[in-house]
Amino acid sequence: MLDEPSANLDYDSTLMLKKLFLHWKKQGKTIVVAVHRIAYLWDIMDRLVVMKQGEIVKDIKSEQKNTLNDLDLQKMGLRTRLMESPMQIKIPSVTQDDQIIALKDFNFAYHGVKKKIVNIKSLAIVRNQITAIVGKNGAGKTSFLNWF
Repeated sequence: MLDEPSANLDYDSTLMLKKLFLHWKKQGKTIVVAVHRIAYLWDIMDRLVVMKQGEIVKDIKSEQKNTLNDLDLQKMGLRTRLMESPMQIKIPSVTQDDQIIALKDFNFAYHGVKKKIVNIKSLAIVRNQITAIVGKNGAGKTSFLNWF
């Protein structure tokens, strides 16, 4: 039994977790996962049980799950069933007319540590927009955000 095991994992680590589940399944183990993020489980889960306020509101078998679309899942409080690498996401270009926060040669290292945790040559962040900072675990995302 696992409670949100992929909650703080990056894309590659989530794929490793999926492989571990497949290994356990091959060994004949029973796996129960409480989760919102179902994309990595979509093609390997045998059953989807949806709860609301402590009660089961849907019990969907493997052969029935493919009749659901993302809107159906959203209504049940679930996320998309499609797993996409952050490297596949298209990034919009910044124009000269955009008001931006510009970083040039932005570096950060913890006191007493020579290795730079964050080393950004150039980054433009458009004001009044949401910018997602993505990367593998240990890539420096949290250190970058904590600096601000």
